[in-house]
Amino acid sequence: MTNNMKNKKITIFLSVILCLCLSVPCALASDFITASHILATNSIKINGIVGDSAGTALSLNMALEDSVKENGEILEFPFSDSNKPILSYVTQTGENGVFSEEIIIPDTVDAGSYYFYAMSEEGSQYVNFFVLDSQDAQEVVDKFNEETNPTSLKTYISVDGTMEKIGYSSDKTRLYYDIISDYTVFAKDDGYTLDTLRDAIDRSIALKKAKDGEEISALMSEYATAFGGTYDDYAKLSQDEKLSFESLIRDIDYKKEGMSLELTKLILVAKARSSLSLWSDVQKFVTDNADIIGIDIGQGSDYASIPLNNQPEVFLKMLKNIKNVTTISEIKTYFDDAVKKVKKDVSSDKNGGGAGGSGGGGGSSASFEDINVGMIPDIKPEDEKLTGGFSDTYNHYSMEAVKYLSDKKIINGYGDGTFRPDNFVTRAEFAKMICSAFLIEGENEVSFSDVNKSDWYYDSITNLAAQGILLGDGTLFRPNELIMRQDAALIISRILSYFGFEYEKDSTVFADDAYISDYAEDAVSKMKNAGIVVGNGLNFNPLSDITRGEAAVLVYRAFNERMGAVQ
Repeated sequence: MTNNMKNKKITIFLSVILCLCLSVPCALASDFITASHILATNSIKINGIVGDSAGTALSLNMALEDSVKENGEILEFPFSDSNKPILSYVTQTGENGVFSEEIIIPDTVDAGSYYFYAMSEEGSQYVNFFVLDSQDAQEVVDKFNEETNPTSLKTYISVDGTMEKIGYSSDKTRLYYDIISDYTVFAKDDGYTLDTLRDAIDRSIALKKAKDGEEISALMSEYATAFGGTYDDYAKLSQDEKLSFESLIRDIDYKKEGMSLELTKLILVAKARSSLSLWSDVQKFVTDNADIIGIDIGQGSDYASIPLNNQPEVFLKMLKNIKNVTTISEIKTYFDDAVKKVKKDVSSDKNGGGAGGSGGGGGSSASFEDINVGMIPDIKPEDEKLTGGFSDTYNHYSMEAVKYLSDKKIINGYGDGTFRPDNFVTRAEFAKMICSAFLIEGENEVSFSDVNKSDWYYDSITNLAAQGILLGDGTLFRPNELIMRQDAALIISRILSYFGFEYEKDSTVFADDAYISDYAEDAVSKMKNAGIVVGNGLNFNPLSDITRGEAAVLVYRAFNERMGAVQ
């Protein structure tokens, strides 16, 4: 584009810009703008935030430093008919008020100190930047490439005017000379170009600002490109993932082996640290990101050679450590180590004989003598070998719950190695599951005419009845009848209330709420609000009999709710 064409474009924008400059309020405190000269394209790269929403009209204006000062002070609105900007450009903000533009500047603009203004109805933001001289800039780049001693490099960049040659104000970067010198020497690799040097300097400044407590969202708006990403990469994280990312970036050790400051990898590590609470979460995370992590889970790999029923053990073993990772390579190491350990365990079982499934449905046969409520088992199974691998639960929706409860001896399978998750559960079996999970004791004084002391479920039913968790129907309990979903939810609600958990009723209802019996209505609503029951689509199916798989999931959720409060 010729200078005449550029000047015509500037003139077209100018009338709009001057209107925006008049009678505008002060900018929001979170707003900011950055600008830097790109020598290769002779353009100005402008990034920033204005407001907090998309579609805000902006005028971007470049001016000589002297033209925006009065008595040595920077003017918030310096432009007028008699003081026009050198360059003007109209744009608008994107999501969250973020904007980014690269604007070609006229070849007639000399090297030196300039200001760039971003103006909107929200207010005015400005930043000092430098149009570079290619020869001066290359001189500084060469020095960064030659110097191997951070102390000597700091002495060099401390000379007034040095940082200006590559686009930085000495006044604004002086506080960061230590980390700039240390990091750029450490991260040099094959040498810097001007652009890669400035990215390295920006990364070092961002890390220091993060460690000093500056707001991470603003830092990512300003410095995300220096980490090889965009602000949107950060903005789309969940709140928990952002908190994890913040913790990671504030305490990062850039000299740690395997550490990458590539934004996509930092975000991946943050996700691993924040949102992986179940082995199935780890499994999905690893399989979705196998290429980035650098692991092989395909056919012929060590992982694929592990029997399907044992593969979840890999992710359970990883679960213990993955919340503390700081590098992608650590994730790979934990995966590789877990695969080796599980393969060794599987081989040992084949050679030495593993334990088979125990017979009978409905739970453990452990005695409740000398057990009290305070003796709660540890629910962290990462270092334990699972004993709940049944032949018919792999990929069943209840698989994780069944494995977990089986490993805790809360439930058992059948002698043929099956769990039969789609079979129905009797009232006695459900009582046994509850007692096994929550270790409830009673005085064994409450009795039902249809529950005898010789029955395998006697202690479970009478213990729960003594605590008011099971009420039965008058003098009958009907232990061998199947239990309905609404009754299972009611018992779970009572057991959580027994341990002090109280919940509000859910503001929404199931489509079939009208079919829930009055005595169970509040319990189902509260358990829905607590996330213990989720229904089947829009319906709860309250009068349907609960299956073994559904019961396992229900008890699993309630058990972890209880354990989460005592840890």
